[in-house]
Amino acid sequence: MKPRRIALVVVSNLLVGVLGFWIGTKRSLTTLTEAAQASSRHEQTPISATLSRSSSERNVNSSRAITSLSFKDGPPANTLRGRFAAVLQGVEKMDDRSVLQALKALRHLPEHPDKQLAQQVMLARYGELDPETALSYVSTLVGKDYREGTATVLSAWTAQDPEAASAYFQENLDDFGVVDAHQKALAGTIASEWTRQDADAALDWAASLPPEVSGEAYGQVAAELVRQDPAQAVAALDTLETGFERAEMLESMVRQWAYVDPQAAAAWMLDATQGTDQLAATTQLMNAWMDTDPMSASTWLSQLENGPVKDQAIVALTQSRAVARDPEAAAAWSAAIEDPSVRASIKAAP
Repeated sequence: MKPRRIALVVVSNLLVGVLGFWIGTKRSLTTLTEAAQASSRHEQTPISATLSRSSSERNVNSSRAITSLSFKDGPPANTLRGRFAAVLQGVEKMDDRSVLQALKALRHLPEHPDKQLAQQVMLARYGELDPETALSYVSTLVGKDYREGTATVLSAWTAQDPEAASAYFQENLDDFGVVDAHQKALAGTIASEWTRQDADAALDWAASLPPEVSGEAYGQVAAELVRQDPAQAVAALDTLETGFERAEMLESMVRQWAYVDPQAAAAWMLDATQGTDQLAATTQLMNAWMDTDPMSASTWLSQLENGPVKDQAIVALTQSRAVARDPEAAAAWSAAIEDPSVRASIKAAP
């Protein structure tokens, strides 16, 4: 796996928040690598010395510990891209044993965004080198570390060998949860990564999945396709018959399309969908559009003809963060809803 691919894997699985804070420098991973190599020689390194301190001392001096690890060899690179590239280059040189030792060392460090991102970068590398052992290691983590780590390893594995990664997931489906959000999200992770390589194969795999996870897989295929080529995403949608999977794919496609080109997504939605599909797509369109450009979204909405689609768009608008902070605006928009039952449902909402 090239550094660029590891970057894609890590970025995909850190958008929930970690990627807003960055690893200090290449030096943090270099220090971790040195620690992994030195552990087999029983040498003391800056990181092993840090880990030998008492737990209370580490907590008191958490900021100082992270700083000493990150900046030991000098000032950090002065750009985000430069720091991230340096981290990727450093981890690319690590073998599976070094990665495992560094991951174990990380577990003893105080919580910090640098630690979280370093862990994900190394798990992506571990997923390339020995994915089944990497998943075994991740199973010892808890909470957010477990969820993000599993997704990172499976994404890295799929980037290298989608058939093997997808087969492992299906054969061990219940190990990743039982009809829960994490299990569904992992199916989507594999489907999204596979779509980058072979959309038709990813669609075939989604069709082979049990219903409890297939919807998310279809949705992520659509989301990835629309980022590449909306026409290809529409063509893939047209191959599905009416049902739950098609509905999931439609909503995911429109939502992602709205982030890329909301005007085009809106035009297609009004022309190519109808009934409950159109209402569901309207909600996804407005949710995404209000996140990125509330003024343009509200202008488009105001130009719609009165009817179910406009009512649904207003509901989505009033539930957005931009309008939720302005009760007067929410009330004014709600008053424009034509259907009394829909208008009443907004007033009844907590």
